[in-house]
Amino acid sequence: MSADAWEAHCTNAPSKPPQNVLSPFRGETERGTIKKGGNMQQQHNRARSDELKARRRQLRQKQTKAEKVFWQEVRACRTGYHVRRQHNISAFIVDFYCHEVALIIELDGPIHRYTKDYDRWRQAKLESWGYYVIRYNNNEVLFDRERVLNEVLLFCEVLRISMAVASRTSPCPSPCPSLRSG
Repeated sequence: MSADAWEAHCTNAPSKPPQNVLSPFRGETERGTIKKGGNMQQQHNRARSDELKARRRQLRQKQTKAEKVFWQEVRACRTGYHVRRQHNISAFIVDFYCHEVALIIELDGPIHRYTKDYDRWRQAKLESWGYYVIRYNNNEVLFDRERVLNEVLLFCEVLRISMAVASRTSPCPSPCPSLRSG
């Protein structure tokens, strides 16, 4: 995705859920706020946390082939970045997440043909909270894995450097050969 396309994508995202969208899938919901009230709030948070934990576990057990392939490539900091799978952010469960650079990696299977409006709304919500979201379809991961991994690593490097510049600290030397040589 070009820089201009990325910028347009980020600025044109809707700010509220679209009308007539299928209900959230993969166990994701967005609930209204509950008045803070001691035990009720704590019980709700604990129940919600347990529900999300169970859903994450279920999703990990039922990964698509593309998710399994991608996970084998990024697990155990093999890219130099710690990546989590089926990680929840608020009430959303994202496919993969790199906390160090606030990057969400979503792998879209056939179901996403029917959930585009919801996906767009969900992504806009996550981006409004300061996360960066990149998406690949399952076939890209299965048949062009090296390109996908290089792009993810490049995104991580660019985000790490931009965060370092924003915080006015000098970044560490880049471990990415493509960034060092260019």
